[in-house]
Amino acid sequence: MKPRVLIFEDNDILRFTLKNILDDLGYEVHAFSNPGMCPLYYSSSHSCLSDYSCSDIVITDVNMPVETGVDKQIKYF
Repeated sequence: MKPRVLIFEDNDILRFTLKNILDDLGYEVHAFSNPGMCPLYYSSSHSCLSDYSCSDIVITDVNMPVETGVDKQIKYF
């Protein structure tokens, strides 16, 4: 099972670059320009196993226009 990474970054070039690097390194990568675009954001029901988090790594921008990355990302751990 590949480690899962969630990326929250509003800069398109940076998000694309991070996603490609991590894809090449063998991670399962899900990248979003806004935290609200992630299906886990509004739903507490998800396909993650109950004893495991939905991601192994979260990379987040702290200065996003809609909300800061730290404000909402804690729920993904």
